[in-house]
Amino acid sequence: MSMMNLILLRNGYPVTVINSENSKRQEYYNALEKSQVEQDNTPFKLLIANYVKLWIFNYLEMFAGNINEDEKGYYFFKKIEPYLKQ
Repeated sequence: MSMMNLILLRNGYPVTVINSENSKRQEYYNALEKSQVEQDNTPFKLLIANYVKLWIFNYLEMFAGNINEDEKGYYFFKKIEPYLKQ
C-alpha cells in the first residue's frame, strides 16, 4: 500500500488509485515535482482530490448499483447517479 493511501485511509478517505496511463502518470509526477520545487502543493492536492472523488463514485456505484426503491439509500443513490457516469 502506498504512503498516500495510508494517509487517505487514516483521514477517512477511500483507497485511491492513480491512473497508470502515461499522460496521467506524468500529470501526477509534474504536480508532485511542483510541490517540492516551488513549494506549491495546490496542484498536487487538487489532483489527489479529483482521484479521491472519482474513486468514491466508483465505490458507490459498485456497492449501490443494484439498489431498489424499497431499500435504504435509494433516494441518495438516485441523486448522485448522474455524477457516477462522468
